[in-house]
Order: sequence, then structure tokens, then C-alpha cells
Amino acid sequence: CGEKVSAPCFSCAEQCGFFLHKVCAEAPLELNHPLHPHHPLLLMQNAPYSSGGYICDFCDKEDNKFIAIHIECASPSPIIEDKSHPHPFTLFPRRLPFICDACGVEGNYAAYICCTCNIIVHKECISLPFIIISKWHDHRIYHKYFLPRDFRNSDCDICHGEVNPELGCYYCSHCNITFHARCVTEDKDSYSIPSREDEDEISNESSITVLEWNDAKEATKIKHFKHMHNLMLSASVGGECESSTCLRCVIALTPGARTCLKHEHPLRFYRQCEGKCNACSRYSWRAFCCKDCNFVLHLGCFSLPITAQHKCDEHLLSLTHHDDNNYSESHYCDICEKSRDPNSWFYHCAICDTSAHVGCVLGKYPFLKLKSIYEEKYHPHPLTIVKKKYYYPDCDKCDKPCEDLALECSKSECKYIVHWNCAAPNFL
Repeated sequence: CGEKVSAPCFSCAEQCGFFLHKVCAEAPLELNHPLHPHHPLLLMQNAPYSSGGYICDFCDKEDNKFIAIHIECASPSPIIEDKSHPHPFTLFPRRLPFICDACGVEGNYAAYICCTCNIIVHKECISLPFIIISKWHDHRIYHKYFLPRDFRNSDCDICHGEVNPELGCYYCSHCNITFHARCVTEDKDSYSIPSREDEDEISNESSITVLEWNDAKEATKIKHFKHMHNLMLSASVGGECESSTCLRCVIALTPGARTCLKHEHPLRFYRQCEGKCNACSRYSWRAFCCKDCNFVLHLGCFSLPITAQHKCDEHLLSLTHHDDNNYSESHYCDICEKSRDPNSWFYHCAICDTSAHVGCVLGKYPFLKLKSIYEEKYHPHPLTIVKKKYYYPDCDKCDKPCEDLALECSKSECKYIVHWNCAAPNFL
């Protein structure tokens, strides 16, 4: 089957490196399966298709190793119990289309049912964690098969698509927002599962409780721990306490929303967003976008510091979003002395009339600090961020000299070193 072998297993007596799982070795050459009762299924070493691959008719997963049903799928467990659900799930071995009550996604292969709760789920959805701590939200979120009847439809806070309250999803009762189960769990590095001892502990409480929302998913009425009355969203200042709330503060407190000093509306992160960044004019497919207008900021520009210091000027340089000077000779960078796009953001000193590219002021790696420790999953020791000046050892991944930023093993006896771009994820 091509999967990793662990005991008990069968191995070649001549020690030629041939291994078989016990279940694979004992698999019959011919099998009558209820999923396909009209003909017997034959055990084959390779798929009989020109592409060499196939999709398993039981679990619907693509593979390139064996026949149209995985060996492990040929004899599935008739009953599965999991700590995330109080009752056992029973196999329903008929190939019928259904909507999974755990994740809300359609299935068309053998499912598992809980007769007590009257739900039907994919096999892999049985083990969905009940509680997770996600990078997409400040509070713990809980898996729900159904939401209360009075809960109105809402959008997933990750993909921004509609979440059906009658199907399974993850839910934050504190903020009253939902997430598609697949969206919040598809990236294993984006969430963690609290330990059983830790599940009953109260997580870090938010400073607000959202009471009302508008159509743009902004919090319009909140309860804040610093004030005895409810706070109302307002663009003006004055009047009673319920209308004297700072607009930008409420935007920042809206769950899932972010605020930018160069834009008045809340921004939400879209994993798939086709648009031109308002800061650098480059197209981006992962960006912070505004639902009220066409304002787009990709990840790098969203994180730009509002002020920065550079040796080209004795004062702090301010991030500026538009150049009002129509004189083309002024559209130059005072650091690299090259032309500058007047519609792209830049750093400017109003006192000295100094203007410079963002990259020239911040450098190539503005958010990395030399000698910081970086953990790489493919190397057993911690790595140190370095920049070689006089000696350029070859990169252990691409074999080219490490003339730029590099990651060097912190253990003196280990000579491991790689370019930063060879080891770091693309989003860093």
C-alpha cells in the first residue's frame, strides 16, 4: 500500500527489503464487497489505467497504489467510537449521496450514522475535535452539529462564504460567529487541540461582548468591560455615552476584522482575493480586503510600520499613501535615486521633503532580527538567523554560497546552513 510499516508485519526471509503490513499480506485475491455486489473485486498491484492513479470508490480519496478500493477500505470498521461524540457511529455501507452533518460537505460514498442523534457523517469527520484553539480567532471555538433555531445565517470568518446553521460548523458563542469545519481544520498548523485537563478552563476573555451587527458584519452595539452602559458604533463624537464610541476602536474590536490607519472601513483577510494592492500596486491572491469598497492590502503592506527611521533623514519618516505633488521630477526616491510610482505608498518627511521607497527604508527583511532563533521542522537543532560578510559557505539545500540572509545551526559541532529563502515558508 506504500504506507510506513510498523510491527506486526511480514518481511522477506532473504532480507531483500520487501515488507507487507499484516492486513495487506492477508488480503484475499478476490473479494465480494457490498459496495459493488454484482462482481467480485480483484486484488491488483497497479491500477489498470494509463494515468496509473484512481479514486477509491469507498473513501473518495485519490491514490496511485492499488485497485479502485483501498485495502483498508475493503474491510472498514462496522462501529467507530470517538471521544468527541457520546455515541458510537455505525457504518452505512451503501453508496448514496448525503450531506455530512459534521462538516456540511456533500459525500457520495459509504457513511457512518449515529441513530441516537440522527446524524450522518464522513468517516474522517467522526474525529473532528470538539474544541480547538485557532489562529483565526481569539477565543476557543466549538464544533456544533446544529446551531440554535433562532441563529441567523452568517458568513464563515475565514472564507467569508455562507454557513448553514442546520449543518455542522465551528462556533464561538462569545462573538456569535461561525466557521466552516473544513476551513478551520484543513491547515493542521493553524490550530491546536487543548488537553482534556484544560478543556474546562475558562479561556482568555475578550474585552467586549457583541450585541448587534450590521449587514457589513461590523459590531454596531457592544458591551465593554470598562463601561457600565452599552456602546454604539458612531462615526461622530458627542452626545450620550452610547454614541460617543471611537469608530476605529469598535472596528478593531469587531471579531475577525482588522483596522488600517489608511482606511476607514474594517478589513477582513481573504485567502483567495484577486485584486491590486492599494499600497504597492501588485496583484495579490491572499490579502486584507474591504467589503464596502475596492480597497486591498496584501499581507506585507498591511504590516508596514506607520513611522520608520533611516539614516537619510534625521526625523522619523511617515508612511504616506498618496503623492499630491504633480511635478514628475519629485517622484524619485532620495535613497536609491530611482523613479517612484506616485500612486504607491512611500515614506516621507514633511519637514525635509524627503521621500523614499518602502523597500529602501525598511530593507529586504524588515521583520527579521539577526541572531534570532528559528525552529525548522526538518533539522533537529535550533537555527540562528545570520548574514555572512566575509565567508560564504555553501547552502545545504541548493549548494550555492550563502551570500544573503541564512539560517545557521546554533550547535557549533553541526555545520548545517541554508539560505533563508530555501528554508522559510513562502508566507514569511
